[in-house]
Amino acid sequence: MPSRLQWVTTMAAAPSDGESTLAQTAPDGSSRQALQRLPRGKPPFPAALLLPGMALPGPTLVEGFVADIARELALRGVATLRGVGRWTLPGGPSLGALDWHGEIDDFVATWQLLGEQSWADPKRRFVVGLSLGGIAAPVVAGRVEGVQGILSWGATARPWPDYADATLRQQLGWREVPAEEIERRARLRDGWFRALAAGATDGAALFEANPGLAYIGIDAQGYLGRPTAFWQQLSSFDPVDAYAGLGCRVCAVRGECDFVCHAEDQDAIVAAARRAGLDVAAVTLAALDHLLGRASSAAESCQRGPGKAPRDLGRLARVIVAWMDGRPPEQHAF
Repeated sequence: MPSRLQWVTTMAAAPSDGESTLAQTAPDGSSRQALQRLPRGKPPFPAALLLPGMALPGPTLVEGFVADIARELALRGVATLRGVGRWTLPGGPSLGALDWHGEIDDFVATWQLLGEQSWADPKRRFVVGLSLGGIAAPVVAGRVEGVQGILSWGATARPWPDYADATLRQQLGWREVPAEEIERRARLRDGWFRALAAGATDGAALFEANPGLAYIGIDAQGYLGRPTAFWQQLSSFDPVDAYAGLGCRVCAVRGECDFVCHAEDQDAIVAAARRAGLDVAAVTLAALDHLLGRASSAAESCQRGPGKAPRDLGRLARVIVAWMDGRPPEQHAF
């Protein structure tokens, strides 16, 4: 990919509903885009780079969730920038070709683009990561300059194989899947992760050796539309290690009824940040699930499915703004 200095940035689309598109092109024809949403008023504004959750093939709840958070933050005076997946652009790579390292590179590039915007206050620039983006947030902050703080929403803190085993067992139990079926799926999943931990990246070879992986949605290309290399890299990564060496504030936020990010994940992030000597805050939003839907329990949220309950986006937005301003975020969680 060409160096940042070779990219030319233009406004690709006029503001619509307060949002506009920045496009970057390079001499070799490479392109990338980012969406900016600015609040009313006079710049510079406090600004956040938004890192979304896991991208999946086709339109997803994740895209709408991040767009809605950007809108809520703009109403409260915070500007945001978020990258557009390169796999959605003409001539871009397919989603199935983008690994974990490539996704981090894209996040870093978007942070650099944020630093070039006159509307972004250089003393008030933050990274806000949602779900998988919360796992990526400290990695990005460790590779760039000028980050005043990172806030994660619904981020797990366990290595991916541990998270997948514990969480999927729990979810299947809530859905009353028979115990022997849970164990069958766990054995298939564990064998695949063991192969990845041993360095395997050839998805076709893994699938040929164990075609039963199709039973849990894994095929020769990978899983959930992402390549085998993506999962191999993510599986060998321990999220809490990324906090070592950082020099910015940290805030870990989760919903009380989140069946993806558990209280233990939040505690682990806080502990890792404290070991690194960082200023850290933790906030739990009562009666909300992973996508800020209202719920009475994690089990209810899991059984209902994502995105099927009224959402309370304002609570997370108030916490983010308070934390960015240096105010106690937990006092704005209601």
